[in-house]
Amino acid sequence: MAAGRGHLLAFAGLSASYFAHIGFFNPYLPLWLKDLGLPIFTISLLASVQSITRVFAPYAWGALSDHTGQRVKLLRFSAAVALASSFGLWWHGGAWWLALVLLVMFTHTSSMMSLTEAAMAQLVAGDWGRYGRIRLCGSAGFLVTVFFAGEWFERFGMKHFPAWAAGTLAIVLIATMKLPDIREPVAAHDAARE
Repeated sequence: MAAGRGHLLAFAGLSASYFAHIGFFNPYLPLWLKDLGLPIFTISLLASVQSITRVFAPYAWGALSDHTGQRVKLLRFSAAVALASSFGLWWHGGAWWLALVLLVMFTHTSSMMSLTEAAMAQLVAGDWGRYGRIRLCGSAGFLVTVFFAGEWFERFGMKHFPAWAAGTLAIVLIATMKLPDIREPVAAHDAARE
């Protein structure tokens, strides 16, 4: 029972930290890009990179997860690459550089919810009350960060945006390290080939 509770807390921590990152990044990315002096058309294109990655990334990560059964390891890998790519936000290499950085970052963060949901579904085993409490932590993380980041940027300006990105992604990476290190069953069509 204690191990189960610990696993639930680990998933709650990941949900809270992931949505805390989204809660600051998504609303304030366009404001930071505007602060860099980019034109509105370029800002709209850069802000749309996340939507583009959501067309292919969750499905690609899901297929890889089904093939390997290593959802938790894939979560850790995606969090590490997203964090590493966030350091590119400190270098002002122009719109094309930012597009590349955002493409890499969003391709890896786009995997996180689908992989987390799949791993969590096995853990809660139909107890949707436990599932709801875990997701509630995500909503709380989102709300707290939206308001806190808004106050921070209002007071200190947008120059700290890259530090916020790296800081929140570091917390996401730490949260993935707390997840139970389990290998899940390989998908049926892959198991049949073996």
